[in-house]
Amino acid sequence: MVVLAQGAFFVNVFATSRRLVLALTLIVAAASAQAQADSPEARREAARALSQLMLEMSSPEKMLAGMIAAIKGPMEQQVRQDARLSAAQQSRVLEVLLGEMELFQRETMRETLPQMLEAMSGVYADRFTLAEIADLRRFYVSDLGRKSMSVFIDDMPRMMQPVMSTMTQRMPFMQQRMAAAVKRLRDEGIPLQ
Repeated sequence: MVVLAQGAFFVNVFATSRRLVLALTLIVAAASAQAQADSPEARREAARALSQLMLEMSSPEKMLAGMIAAIKGPMEQQVRQDARLSAAQQSRVLEVLLGEMELFQRETMRETLPQMLEAMSGVYADRFTLAEIADLRRFYVSDLGRKSMSVFIDDMPRMMQPVMSTMTQRMPFMQQRMAAAVKRLRDEGIPLQ
């Protein structure tokens, strides 16, 4: 009876050990698969999909409108302060300048979006793990993520306005500095136009 009990004990221990070994094997295999899945190529692919999603959510047209709105206010302010121009001339100046600026911005955006997508993908692939990229994707497709992106894009003019206003006010000073720098370089014998 003792022999049978000892035998049953060893069979039980053996079966438990086999389950432990199997469980450990599965854990190691899963960890190995996870490590393989989190390769630079896999991160790059996931980052590219995330970047594409973010660009689509941000709506390049809305981004463009936001950038133009951020520039429009300070530009209008500057043109309206020019006492040499009549109201009709001021309106015409704004019409032409804003039209050209919008056209230029559209061309630039169309040209740079593919480069921006690649740059975003590279940054995300370099800075985040595959699991983190997946978490970011889940966030951006969630209601809160969509709202976050929408607020950023919709309120971009308000966020950019202080910067654009300051840049517009400081533009004459910058132009003076650049002219002085070019003069200094010419005085050094460097033939600049």
